[in-house]
Amino acid sequence: MFHHKIHDKVGPKTYMDWFLLAFLGGQVNAGGYLSCHRFVSHVTGFATLVGVSVEKRDWIEAIGTASIPLYFLLGATTAAYFTEKRLAARVHGERFSPVMTIEAALLGIAAFGGSRGHFGAFGAPPNIGDNFILLACLCGACGLQNAAITSASGSTVRTTHMTGLTTDLGLGPG
Repeated sequence: MFHHKIHDKVGPKTYMDWFLLAFLGGQVNAGGYLSCHRFVSHVTGFATLVGVSVEKRDWIEAIGTASIPLYFLLGATTAAYFTEKRLAARVHGERFSPVMTIEAALLGIAAFGGSRGHFGAFGAPPNIGDNFILLACLCGACGLQNAAITSASGSTVRTTHMTGLTTDLGLGPG
C-alpha cells in the first residue's frame, strides 16, 4: 500500500497518500489542541508541561502528563511490529492495513467519546483527569501513523510532526 525504498521513483498516488496523512496528522493535532489545549504529536511539549506541573507541585498532572508520550511510543512500537518486524521475519501479508485499522479505531474512540462528553467540555482548561483517555488515543494514533509512514517511506517522510522534516530541509542544501 505505502511501501517504497528511498531510491525508488515515487508516483503521484504516493505523494497524495503522504499529503492526506500529513493533513490527517495536522487535524488530529489541531483537534487535540482545540479540545484540551495539548498538541498531541509533540513529545517535547509534553516534557515542558511536566516541568511546569512539577514547578506548580501538581503531582497528578505531572505524572499523568509524563505518561502520555508513552502512548505515542506504544503506537510507534505497534507499527514497528507490523511493519519492520514482520518484514525482517519475512512474514508475508499486508503490513500497513493493521496499523491503519488500529489508528482508525483510536480516532473513532476519540471522536465517539468526545461527542458524548466523556473527556470533559470541549475547549475547557486542561485537566489530565478529564483528558487522559483522549490524549492517550490521539498520541497512540499519531505514533502508529508516524512510524508506519516513516517505515514505508524509507525514513524520508513523517506525517505527524514537522521537526524531522524541518531538520531534513535544513540538511538538504548543505
